[in-house]
Amino acid sequence: MNKYSVVMEKDIARFHEEVNDLINDGWDLQGGVSHSNSPNGIIFLQAITKVQ
Repeated sequence: MNKYSVVMEKDIARFHEEVNDLINDGWDLQGGVSHSNSPNGIIFLQAITKVQ
């Protein structure tokens, strides 16, 4: 079974921390980092997958 998720974070340092923690937990990056402008500022996004 494959799992898919998207990390979303406004703070770039917290974004790095979350993505690195998930990589260390066996998740794989799916594509590159994306960003979106919102009324509350920029949101960073990273798709991730995990095979179980």
